[in-house]
Amino acid sequence: ELADSLLSDEASPAVLRRAVQRAEGNPLYLEETARMVLEGDGAQPADGIPDTLQTLIAARIDLLDAGAKRTLQAAAVIGRVFWHGALEQLVGAEVEPALEVLRARELIVDEERSVLAGDRAFRFGHGLIRDVAYGTVTKSERADLHRAFAAWVAGRGSDDAIAIRAYHLDRAATLLAELDARDASVDAEAAAALEEAGERALRASGFSAARRLLLRADTL
Repeated sequence: ELADSLLSDEASPAVLRRAVQRAEGNPLYLEETARMVLEGDGAQPADGIPDTLQTLIAARIDLLDAGAKRTLQAAAVIGRVFWHGALEQLVGAEVEPALEVLRARELIVDEERSVLAGDRAFRFGHGLIRDVAYGTVTKSERADLHRAFAAWVAGRGSDDAIAIRAYHLDRAATLLAELDARDASVDAEAAAALEEAGERALRASGFSAARRLLLRADTL
């Protein structure tokens, strides 16, 4: 019934049957299939439907224009929730048209509450969309984007920004280590941020978090 309501007007009976077979009872698969058909030319052959939900989402991302895809990838580096101002910093261009495309395709939605005051927040429509988009970014690019976002967060000057900045600098350091391209300055910056976040957690009696953050700072 869900497949009929989503696809009967847009896809051939063969596509409809294949979508039901491959969904294996997962409604999200059918929803993503319907979106892919609507975003494409509407005439995909039945054997053109990806086998897995991840490849289906990747196919939808590939249909985006360059600006929207770049914006989605930058958002994925930020996290499940991301901010308008941060995207402008990371993408280096006017992101509003790209955001409208992503919202229209339901890859992202508006977030009602922003933990960073004064900036408009969004989130991915599903965590898996964020994971797939993140996977399309090379490790080197991820490291650069994590550092760029950490720099943007540092300019916010809020308490909530401390832990966020520490996390992203740590991710940058980890990615560079995985590439055998460790940078002592990145390690030092990440260690200092983690130490600050760990001491803040300690003052708030968050002992488990404090221990984890301070041990990681010491390792770096």
